[in-house]
Amino acid sequence: MRERTYTTVVYPLPYGNGGYRAECVQYPQLASDGATAAAAIKSLKAEIVNAVQSGLSEVAGDVITTAITVRGNDGAQHTYLALLLPDEQHGYASYCPAVGTASMGDTPDEARAMLAEATALHLEEMAPPRDTADVRIERISVALPDSVSIQHAATA
Repeated sequence: MRERTYTTVVYPLPYGNGGYRAECVQYPQLASDGATAAAAIKSLKAEIVNAVQSGLSEVAGDVITTAITVRGNDGAQHTYLALLLPDEQHGYASYCPAVGTASMGDTPDEARAMLAEATALHLEEMAPPRDTADVRIERISVALPDSVSIQHAATA
């Protein structure tokens, strides 16, 4: 077995649904939920091993953290953490864990602007969350079998 390090984003599920979600930056299609952050990470590690063994390609890049400020239906300005991740097809994927909104853009600035717009539209209909998400970006080590090779997504 060999160890490989991955970047994860761990946050409470939005709107008080309870539990946590862990997502892997190098495998953006992977996400695991758990009652605790540790349970979500443990489940994500197993998903990463399965992804590597099945030949799923990793994507290059790391998470960019920023903030968006939008007006809620309560008339107040709300500032939320925003995550921008490289996306091989669309430039950048953007996500606001506190609200649960997502968008995309060709550049980080465009992805952030599109996320702010999507979040503002969402908050026209929904009350802003009471608490902003406690988002953590962590590096985790995953034990991989020596017999598997890492596949990398083609870069443009």
